[in-house]
Amino acid sequence: MTQGEIVDWERVKDIALSEAASFRDDEAISSSNPITDASAASFQSRVDTLRILDRDLRVKRTELIAARAEAIAELIRFTTSDGSSADQLRSLAKADQELVEGLAPRRKYWKNAVARIQDALGRGDAADGKIDQGAESGAQKLIRSVQKTNASVDLESRQLAFAAQLVEQRLRAKESAVARSLTGTIELARSGLESASTLLSTSLFEINETPVTPFGLLRVVVFITVAWLLSKAVQRGLRRLAARRTAVNQSSLYTLGRISHYVILTLGLIIGLSSIGIDFTKFALLASALGVGIGFGMQALVSNFVAGLIILFEKSLKVGDFVELQSGVTGEVKEINMRATLLTTNDNVDILVPNSEFINKEVTNWTLREAHRRIHVSFGVAYGTNKELVEKAVLEAADAVRWTLKDNQRQNPQVWFVNFGDSSLDFELVVWLKPEAVKRPGAVQAAYLWAIETKLGEYGIEVPFPQRDLHLRSGFDAFLRQRAAEAEAAPAGTGTGG
Repeated sequence: MTQGEIVDWERVKDIALSEAASFRDDEAISSSNPITDASAASFQSRVDTLRILDRDLRVKRTELIAARAEAIAELIRFTTSDGSSADQLRSLAKADQELVEGLAPRRKYWKNAVARIQDALGRGDAADGKIDQGAESGAQKLIRSVQKTNASVDLESRQLAFAAQLVEQRLRAKESAVARSLTGTIELARSGLESASTLLSTSLFEINETPVTPFGLLRVVVFITVAWLLSKAVQRGLRRLAARRTAVNQSSLYTLGRISHYVILTLGLIIGLSSIGIDFTKFALLASALGVGIGFGMQALVSNFVAGLIILFEKSLKVGDFVELQSGVTGEVKEINMRATLLTTNDNVDILVPNSEFINKEVTNWTLREAHRRIHVSFGVAYGTNKELVEKAVLEAADAVRWTLKDNQRQNPQVWFVNFGDSSLDFELVVWLKPEAVKRPGAVQAAYLWAIETKLGEYGIEVPFPQRDLHLRSGFDAFLRQRAAEAEAAPAGTGTGG
C-alpha cells in the first residue's frame, strides 16, 4: 500500500511538471515586466497582459503541485525507511519553504495587476475606442480565469508550506527519538562503567598492607604487555641491523637482544607493581618468601636462568654453533632461552637442553673458535698389501670427496698406518673438512667410506673379513689312531662277555 502511494505521488509530480513545461512553451505574448504591460493604455495590451498572467499562474500552480507531490513521496519513503535520508528530506523541505516565501510577493503583484486591469476595463477609457461586446465579455472571462488560477496558486502555496512543516516536524520527531535513544544508551553505558569501576576497585588481597584490586592487576598486565612488545621491537631492530651489516658480530647482537629482553621485562614488572602502590623498600617479607621458594621448588629454574646468563656473557656457546653433548647427541644451537637451549639435529629433531647441562657437564663445541675440523676415517686391508698403493688409492678417494679441504698445504689429507690387526693392516685417513661439512658428521663419514671402498676395489686391494688360524700340536695323529683302534675293539669285547 505504501509503495503504491509513493508511485501515485510521483505520477502526480511527473504530470504537473509536464503541464508546466507545456505552459512555458505557450506562444502567448511574453513580457519580462508584467507591471509595464498592466499599465498599457490599449485594450489589447491589457488582454495580452491577462494572458501572460494566466500562463505564469498556471506554471507556478503546476510547479507547486509537483513540489508538494515530491515532498509527500519522500516523506513516505523516510517514514518507512525506504531509501530517503534525513539530510535529503531536510534539503527538500528547505527548498520548498524558499519556493513558498519567494512566491508571496509575486502573488500580491498578480492580484494587484488583475485588479488594475479589471478597473481599467470597467472605466472604458476613451483611448480604447469602441470595444466589441464579445471582446469585452472574453476579457471579463479571462479575468475570472486569472483570479481563479491565482486563488488556486494561493491554495497550493499554503498546502506546500504545510507539507514542508510536516516534513520538519517528522524530522524533529525522528531526531528526538534518536536523541532519546542515544541518551538512554549513554546512561546505560555510564551505569555499566560505574558498576565496572566499583567491581574493579574492590580489594582482592593485600601485599605488605597494600590492597590489590582487579584494576591494579590489569595495570600490571598492561605494563608487562607493553614491555614485551617493546622488547620484541628491539629484537627486530637488532635482527635488521645484523642483516644489513654482516661485519657486525652476530653472537654479540644475539646476546644483546636476549639481555635487553630480560631487562625490559623486569623493568615492566617493577613499574607495573609500583603502579599499584607496592613499596619495594618494604618488600623484605616477600623477598624472604622468594628465597625459600628458590631454595626448594624454583631451584632448577633459577639455576637454568643463571646458567643461560653465563652462557650469553661467556660466549662459550652461540647461536649457530654445532655441539655434541655428553650423552652423544649432536645438533646446531638455534636459541638460548631463559630455561633451556634449543638444539636441532641433522635429522631435523628439536631438542630442549636445560642450560645448566652446558655448565655442569662436558660439552664439545665443534665450532667454538673456527669451523674447520679434522676427522679420522678408519679402514683395513689384507696382510701383504702394498702400503704405498693403499696410500695412493685412499688419497685419490679423499680428493674426490667434496668435503675435503684443499686450500692449505699443511692441511692436506694423510694416510696413517696405525695397527696390525687380527685380520688386517689397520689404516686411518686423516682429512681436514670444509666449514659446511662440520655440521654433517654422519653424511661426511659415509661419503669417505664410500669413496675409499670404491678406490680400493679399482686398485684390486682386498678388504679382509675376520679370520682365525688353528695350529695343532704334535702327536695328535697318534692320538687319533689310538681312538680309532679302541672304537674297533669295543664291539668284540662286548660280544664275548655275553
